[in-house]
Amino acid sequence: MERFSSNVAEMTDLQLLSYLLTLSGTGADEARTTAHTLLDSYNDLSSVLTLPRSTLLGDPRLDENSAAFLALVGAMTSRYADRFHRSEVVVMDRETICRLLAPHFAGCDVERVCAILVDRDFHLLGSSAVVTRGEADNVSLPIHRLLSLALVSDAYGMILAHSHPDGLLQFSRADLATTYALRVKLEALNVLLLDHYIWTSDGAASLYEQLHAPVPPPPLDRWNVSAMPLLSRPVPVS
Repeated sequence: MERFSSNVAEMTDLQLLSYLLTLSGTGADEARTTAHTLLDSYNDLSSVLTLPRSTLLGDPRLDENSAAFLALVGAMTSRYADRFHRSEVVVMDRETICRLLAPHFAGCDVERVCAILVDRDFHLLGSSAVVTRGEADNVSLPIHRLLSLALVSDAYGMILAHSHPDGLLQFSRADLATTYALRVKLEALNVLLLDHYIWTSDGAASLYEQLHAPVPPPPLDRWNVSAMPLLSRPVPVS
């Protein structure tokens, strides 16, 4: 069994997830191998523990006991821990947004979705990064999971991002359609979709900037989303 340290802060995500899997009845060697592949897919332990129960139960790398146990740990964590604490980081400029997103996209050769959540003062809510991994040229937007996280964190706004491993800094028709769908559903919850970024190895592109160029975008706290809907202007379709 993975050795448990009394100081959890000193343990890596791999060690913690391996330990949880052994507690669910998985053998030590298999637990470490499974933990490694799960972290490769979902990036970090937080993302694994916030996966929907149905996703865990449907993952072929997990047996029923392990999936149910991880779902239970995740549910208890969300219920009793202040996971979405108010950070001192203020998210009001492109530089900060890119700095927060960079660790989730570095070296990624498949499409990946991330989200940043903020409160009314534009302070970062927790780590607030949702990571969903797709294929080399597509990824499904986890709308229900994003809505759930926005509600649980009592977010004021969300900044969405996804990677384009092919390096194309242009929003596709599918990107625009899913952005609009998410924006409408978030607005029904009184949450604003503040922007959507494309991330490549050569840089990042903001949908807000593309829609409103050549006028520089105002600070995020001055956005009037109702007056300037994200998809209100014609956008070239790739």
